[in-house]
Amino acid sequence: MKKIICCFVIALNVLIAQRSYLNELYQKIRPSIVAVDVDVPEEIRKEGILKRGIYYGTGFVIGKNLVLTTRKVMQDKLSARCICYDNRIIKAQVVAYDEHSPLTLLKINYPQLPALELSEEYAVGDLVVSVGNTYGSIAKVSEFSVSYGMVSGIYDFERWGIVLRDIMETDCAINPGIYGGPIINMHGKIVATCFSGYAQDRHKGLGIPSPTINNFLQRYYANKIALPDEFFFLQTFPVYLGVELALENRRPKIVAIEPESPAEEGLLVGDKILQINDFEITSIEKFRKIIQTYFPGQKVSLTIRRKKMIIVVPVALTARFMR
Repeated sequence: MKKIICCFVIALNVLIAQRSYLNELYQKIRPSIVAVDVDVPEEIRKEGILKRGIYYGTGFVIGKNLVLTTRKVMQDKLSARCICYDNRIIKAQVVAYDEHSPLTLLKINYPQLPALELSEEYAVGDLVVSVGNTYGSIAKVSEFSVSYGMVSGIYDFERWGIVLRDIMETDCAINPGIYGGPIINMHGKIVATCFSGYAQDRHKGLGIPSPTINNFLQRYYANKIALPDEFFFLQTFPVYLGVELALENRRPKIVAIEPESPAEEGLLVGDKILQINDFEITSIEKFRKIIQTYFPGQKVSLTIRRKKMIIVVPVALTARFMR
């Protein structure tokens, strides 16, 4: 009987110590987690509930003024609001989408938020913790949801027509509001990003592994292009106008316009592009180079020659992925 009692006491002490450690771990990473809010009507915001077509998710600080989340959270929108652990609401702008995975990078202006570190050391059987904004409740995010589990598998996974390599399966509960949140190891470092759960089993979820995250970030830092308002974006996230050009007398001439593109708002086949804002355009290559220095959503003034007239046409740029 004494042995049974001793075993029970030891097990209880282990559980208490484990709970205390997990609480310390959560408090350490909590300031780096944000709830991500995309175009939510005020009446739904007050209720703090998730409905089909209205999305809340999670993100986490991965660098100075940079928040990582997923395309599922952003729903291909270009902007969002991030709600921090102290309930401060800050604006966020998409600066990069990864063409190889659902990863999405946001830029914010809140340098006080600490960035989490990546770890590429993990294996099946490792204990992990997922943290996020469960079920999309943003009535108050001073506390996030924490789920404890282990890495139950690592394998390739096909979705959206692309193969995602070395996806991490975990038995942490991954609900829709946690999408975009971190999966961390027992040292408080990121080993994956939550991006999907199983409808049949709420206690299993999938994560994009840290090597994929690191590769995305390295390409972002290596290929960033300075833009107005200090925004940056990957060359794989191109500005889209929707015109096909041919060179005629050192001027790009519009020979085709794609349906439902920004060019339909004022450009015509046969127009010759002379300038983009104050930049003179003397080749198709220069046109492409200059147009990519602007950000999706910005308006530019195109000076064109239409027959014998020279006119200025304002055009609102969009992004290729939005088509």
